[in-house]
Amino acid sequence: MFTAVRFGNVIESNGSVMQTFRKQISQGGPLTVTHADVTRFFMTIDEASQLIIQSASLGSDREIFVLDMGEPVRILDLAKGLIRATRSDIEIIITGLRLVRSCMRNSVTNHTGATHQQ
Repeated sequence: MFTAVRFGNVIESNGSVMQTFRKQISQGGPLTVTHADVTRFFMTIDEASQLIIQSASLGSDREIFVLDMGEPVRILDLAKGLIRATRSDIEIIITGLRLVRSCMRNSVTNHTGATHQQ
């Protein structure tokens, strides 16, 4: 049996922007953001784990689950919030998008709004 789950960025996982920002803050900055309008979807490790377990129990062979991720978060707002939370005066640098990146990650659903596809 094979099922797949597509979801957004998992906070505190390897490669998470939160890990990158925390490291940049601990080094005194700056925080690097690729574009002022970049948005991403986020969830915790616990949420991601629970969703994988649920998809395994609900799914049948070769199903793909595309989850309702809620509202996207603007990465620039996340960076500003972390700076405020740490009460530091760290600069934010906009580095520019790489060719393979996009400003917005879209959650793929069909026209009926279904969050589970076969």
